[in-house]
Amino acid sequence: MAPSLPRLLSLDITKHWSRNPQFWSPRNLLAGDASFFPNSSLLAVKKSQTSRFFMYEEHAGMKLKDETGQTQTIQLSPSKLAAVLHGDGTPKESNGYHYWTSPAATVAPGLLTQIKGYETLHEGTSQPLDPRGPSLWMGNSGSGTQAHYDVADNVICQLFGTKRIRCFSPQAASALHVFPDAHPRARKSQVNFDDPDHDLFPHYSSLPPPYIDVELVPGSALFIPAFWFHHVENGNHCYTSRKGMDPGPSVSMNMFALSKSMMIAQGIFRDASRPFQLNTSMGHGFDFAVKALRALSWRLIQELH
Repeated sequence: MAPSLPRLLSLDITKHWSRNPQFWSPRNLLAGDASFFPNSSLLAVKKSQTSRFFMYEEHAGMKLKDETGQTQTIQLSPSKLAAVLHGDGTPKESNGYHYWTSPAATVAPGLLTQIKGYETLHEGTSQPLDPRGPSLWMGNSGSGTQAHYDVADNVICQLFGTKRIRCFSPQAASALHVFPDAHPRARKSQVNFDDPDHDLFPHYSSLPPPYIDVELVPGSALFIPAFWFHHVENGNHCYTSRKGMDPGPSVSMNMFALSKSMMIAQGIFRDASRPFQLNTSMGHGFDFAVKALRALSWRLIQELH
């Protein structure tokens, strides 16, 4: 089977969702007369005054300080978030960068009626990773998420504004200087793409051009296979800003599905959770555990190939 590669998708369903892009503007979605968000609710928003690329820690409650200052999590009402994302009444230099994401079903379940058929975004028999369904992503101009990979297949659909995404193959891990697996920021690149420190991250200079470098506009969708790195930028620093257009905030939706590797691993380790038949040739105690895990890992590698 040929490996999965990132690719733009031409989907009638996503074009239908975004036929009226203004519906998906934060100003309308969060604070309009027909808002699906109760204004009494509070949304947990990531904020950084200087660093525009956000890194989501793997472990809740463990917040790390960057050279440019610690990312804050602030509570905003939907209408306040809309004002912040659009920059209403705030000088651009003092507004900072804001990013918010949540499963739609958790904060505004009524929105799911506006994206009917989202279950069909992934081809074939792929199973959704999150039973709650798709997640919404909103960011003001210039914000983004640091280059990282996910262990699930991903489809990103743009609903409002623009989003630039650069995808790099899994082989780029060394050049991207990915945080170690045990680190709270595992799966993410340590390199500041805006101002890379080549002394600290010498392999970054060998990073090949992205396999795909695209701008998503309302109605467009991108498939990103599991383990492919993707670096995301909203609005500003995107192609539209170089055309002299107002980049504005970005609103997108994504849907994860179980990747082939995840499904294979689930089956193997589900079998492994059953009691092992005692085999004295494998030894006892620690020696037995090491040999058993080695055998499971070898089976995983064989089935992936």
